[in-house]
Amino acid sequence: MTQAVELSVSYGNKRYRDAARGLHALAKSLNKSMDDYSHVLSREMKSFIRAELDKLAERHSGPITTDTSLATRTGTLVKSLKSAGTVTEAGKIADVQAEIRLPGQYKVQEYGGTTKPKDGYLFVPLPDALNPDGTPKKLNPRQWQDTFIRESKAGNLILFQRKGRKLIPLYALKSQVRVRPRLGLVSQVKADFPDFADRALTALFDALTKPLN
Repeated sequence: MTQAVELSVSYGNKRYRDAARGLHALAKSLNKSMDDYSHVLSREMKSFIRAELDKLAERHSGPITTDTSLATRTGTLVKSLKSAGTVTEAGKIADVQAEIRLPGQYKVQEYGGTTKPKDGYLFVPLPDALNPDGTPKKLNPRQWQDTFIRESKAGNLILFQRKGRKLIPLYALKSQVRVRPRLGLVSQVKADFPDFADRALTALFDALTKPLN
C-alpha cells in the first residue's frame, strides 16, 4: 500500500523525498531519536484502522446485498469488523505494525470466488422468498411450511411451496455459487492510506518540533 504514496519532508534548505529518512535526519539534527516517538505512530495507526473498520461496518449494515455491499443478517460480519484490527506497539518506530484479520470465511467476499457447501446444496432465494426490499422473508428454507423439492423443466432443482393448487418457487438448489467480491477491505484501505500517511507524518513532525516552539 505504501508504494503508491510519495511523501517528502522539508526543513532548512533540504528536502527529503523519502519521508522516513527525512524525519530521522530531522531527529538527528535535534539530538533526538525517532524511536522515542513510536507511540505517536501507534496512536495514528489505531485511529486509522478503527475508522476504516467502522466505515466498512457501516457500509455492510444495510438490509440487502448489492453490488458493493453485503446485507446484515446475523450481524456476524459487522462484529468481526469491529474487532478485526490490531496495532503492535514497539520500542522502535520501524517495528510498529497494524494488522486487519478477518475469519477465513470472508476471504471469498473480499476476492470473489466459488463457494460450495460441505454437503448437500446451497439454497438460493428466488423472488417469492424475498420481501420487496430484497430481504429474505424467512431466515432459512426450513421455516417454510408445505414445501417439497422438484426438478424444473430446465433441469434445475427447486424448493416449492404448495398453496392449494398453486406451486410457489422459493429456492433454487445449487451445488456451488459464484460469489462477487463485495467486501472491499483492501481497496478501501488503499484509497484512504495517503490521508493516513499524511496525518501520521504531520503528527511525527509536530512531536519532534514541539519543544522548539
